Amino acid sequence: DIQSKVENIARSQMEYMFSLPYLEPPSDYPTISVPQGYGVTCQAQEYVVGDPNIAKVVVTVSVGGTPQLALETLRAK
Repeated sequence: DIQSKVENIARSQMEYMFSLPYLEPPSDYPTISVPQGYGVTCQAQEYVVGDPNIAKVVVTVSVGGTPQLALETLRAK
């Protein structure tokens, strides 16, 4: 049940991030609300040094402060 929730949170956060305007790396996207005990971060990181037009976005979901799942994708301006 926990793994299923973690996966759903990660997918929902990724979908939410794609609905937002592009943020140049490094930056943090706003996050969705999650159940108590869970956490989520969504960070845009440099993919190609010096190129702000493409970012590696990492969504990390944690339970009780311990990271459980990290999803990565690329996003272009």
